[in-house]
Amino acid sequence: MPTLSNYTKAITFGTEYLLKLVDGFDEEDWFYSHEESNNAHWNLGHIVEERTLFLQSIGVDVSPNSWESMFTFGEEPNEEQSSVSAEELIEALRQREKELVKALPYVKANMNLPLADEEWPIWDEFKTAEDYMNFNLFHEGYHIGQIGIVRKMRGKGRLM
Repeated sequence: MPTLSNYTKAITFGTEYLLKLVDGFDEEDWFYSHEESNNAHWNLGHIVEERTLFLQSIGVDVSPNSWESMFTFGEEPNEEQSSVSAEELIEALRQREKELVKALPYVKANMNLPLADEEWPIWDEFKTAEDYMNFNLFHEGYHIGQIGIVRKMRGKGRLM
């Protein structure tokens, strides 16, 4: 079973790695999309939105940013999303990171308790905080990987 330290490291590493990936991105980089892929801007907004949902699901009183619904599951990149600056997304990511790390002792102590919102997550397999936390780490890695592909396709090179 993962330890509290493992989760903290995974969240902070994911945040810092993502920020390194987008360091030096210009407007074209943020909104570059190859065929059917989501752009880096959408992926970052989606990670913020998913972190908010996780915090709410474990009972943390956190209000979503007014723009987060534009980045939810099933939404696709669109012009309206460009009203949210990359800087605002990065600031929100850092804020959610702090809130997640602060909530982790509660999550660890209550890993097997049901999630606060019985309608979320939409997959029946994720019923407890531990289930959802493990999924979220995978899910963030998936979207961070997509941002890494954008970085490489835009000629910015790989980090690792």
